[in-house]
Amino acid sequence: GRVPPSSDVRQIPSPSEQMTPDTEENVIDEAEDVIRNFIFESYQHQLVEEVDTLDSTTPQVPELCAFTSDPMSRASQVGRQLARIGDDINRRYADEFKDMINQLNVNEDTAYEVFAGVAKKLFADEINWGRVAALMCLAYRITMTVVKEKAKKFAQFMKVIVSHVVRFIKEKIAGWIASQGGWSAALQYSPSMSFTSLSIVVGSCVAAIAAVFYFSKKS
Repeated sequence: GRVPPSSDVRQIPSPSEQMTPDTEENVIDEAEDVIRNFIFESYQHQLVEEVDTLDSTTPQVPELCAFTSDPMSRASQVGRQLARIGDDINRRYADEFKDMINQLNVNEDTAYEVFAGVAKKLFADEINWGRVAALMCLAYRITMTVVKEKAKKFAQFMKVIVSHVVRFIKEKIAGWIASQGGWSAALQYSPSMSFTSLSIVVGSCVAAIAAVFYFSKKS
């Protein structure tokens, strides 16, 4: 079925500023840095949350613990912004992500097929920053699922999954991001905190994963 449209993010009115369209080349060139910053920020948020709840299940990943990036760079700011949007998705639906990704038996060989199948469902109706954040949440959950089983191969697998996200962005949504003003446009958005709008985008993401799981079982 079709993924329901989402209204999870709202543009902050800015009467004095109109975003100038960027180029697809710039969007693609910056995508890897944005994704890596998103994964780092999501990892840090997860560690902090576990300290608060006294529930430590997230593995220590040296590559992420030692990750460095200019905090004022555009990639860092956009990564943080998208990670904030994705926080509620990760928090509320971590178990669903875990169960479905495990059932899909994601590994290095199947990662892109699974990822692309879900991503296509996620953007079937429309593109917005909430769904871009959900796309990166999926990449993060796949990465953390694999690292728990093969921690020594984290750097190698992270390179693989990041390349998958970049490839999908290049093929499917780089034009939209460029038309919005490039990655910087994400900084003009903030998530709606209403439960209804949040549930729509989260439901879209989980439903997409469920659909891929269902059809993979049929094949």
